[in-house]
Amino acid sequence: MQDALALFALSAALLLGGSGFVRVDGLLGVALVQWVCLGLPALVGARLLGGSMVRVLGLTRAPVRALVGAVLVGLTAWLPLVLLLAVQEQFVPAPASLRESLEQLVSSRGGSIWPVLAALALAPAVCEELLCRGVVARALARPLGLGGATVVSALLFALLHGSAYRLAPTFLLGLVLGVAALRQGSLLPAILLHGAHNAMLVFIESDSGAAVTGALARAPMVACVLVAAALGGLLLGLRLLFEVRAERGQP
Repeated sequence: MQDALALFALSAALLLGGSGFVRVDGLLGVALVQWVCLGLPALVGARLLGGSMVRVLGLTRAPVRALVGAVLVGLTAWLPLVLLLAVQEQFVPAPASLRESLEQLVSSRGGSIWPVLAALALAPAVCEELLCRGVVARALARPLGLGGATVVSALLFALLHGSAYRLAPTFLLGLVLGVAALRQGSLLPAILLHGAHNAMLVFIESDSGAAVTGALARAPMVACVLVAAALGGLLLGLRLLFEVRAERGQP
């Protein structure tokens, strides 16, 4: 457990100073920081911890139902998080710089959304999960149990993002990711859920997302139907994700 926490502390320190040694701007810089500061240390650390990297990181197969559930939850988790942020906004308004930085990254895609998805959805989903749910959560599961490991890894995951404004929603997302990974004994559901969630947020912040939001604002009945469908998809995804527990690959 101590080795895993030390690896997390090292990765967090690298992430804090990442812009100092990854001298690449824009989306490529964001992706490189993820891989250099989080992904590669997790892979190297898993190797140094001994045993199979597949076992240490939980890179084992998961039931298809769990994978489908993970994607559904990832695509619909924006609903409760948006509601939470709306309440939080009344007490702790988001800093303008946070939204401006995200909008600048999304608008820098030059007509294609794929570089944005690679940098803001794929890279964090793989790198952050390798570290937080791969190395850290699985190492904490033995001394703390699955519940304790889920809570502690979710808190570390939230702190890793370095934003007080995003602390609560990121912590809640981390809880779901931790349960998904540890209950299934596989990191794959967490990676899929994380990636789908980030991809949906990218779409919401994009020009296309803004156009859809504007159209829905002019058609409240359609918006209500879509929200209801998203809620149904979220509940179905949670059921598929958590009702089956894999017997193999448990930490």
